[in-house]
Amino acid sequence: MKKRSFLLWLPLVVMLQLKFSVNAQIFSEAPINISDNGERLSNMIYVKFRSGGFVEIPEDYKSVNGNSITNKFTDIRNVINDFCKDRQLELPDLRISKAIPNAKDEDTLFTDITTGEIRKLPNLARVYIIEFPTQIDIDTIIDELNEHEEVAYSHGPVQMVSCSGNSPNDPKYVDGTQ
Repeated sequence: MKKRSFLLWLPLVVMLQLKFSVNAQIFSEAPINISDNGERLSNMIYVKFRSGGFVEIPEDYKSVNGNSITNKFTDIRNVINDFCKDRQLELPDLRISKAIPNAKDEDTLFTDITTGEIRKLPNLARVYIIEFPTQIDIDTIIDELNEHEEVAYSHGPVQMVSCSGNSPNDPKYVDGTQ
């Protein structure tokens, strides 16, 4: 009976999977617009720091303002402050939140159940979202932040990409060996 039920559902599952995989999309919380002079404009960026303590966000808060950047990151605070001043913004105008709200530094270790080996995952507790009250040239601030040793990386939001009609560019997918 179970096998028969499975065989009845299989064609439906395959059709739905084909339909949804063709229409798959990637999206972002914030749009990126291109200005007349080619600047990428958005109101948010992601920044990952090599060490913790960029800001302290109390447990009952989702975000804090730019004044919460700790003195441990004085150079980064100055870069962001100067960038804001050039655009008639102030640090309190910014909203800073964790990209993964409940991530903690200790979440990076896990035990591989097949080998028993302790492995380390990327530390997502150090990834923050900096939101600006208006759209700004994100490439300028991203370039400035990436020049600092404390910053592992910074980038703008990921944009919507339609996957319909496109095949992966992986040669093993194309030749059928994957």
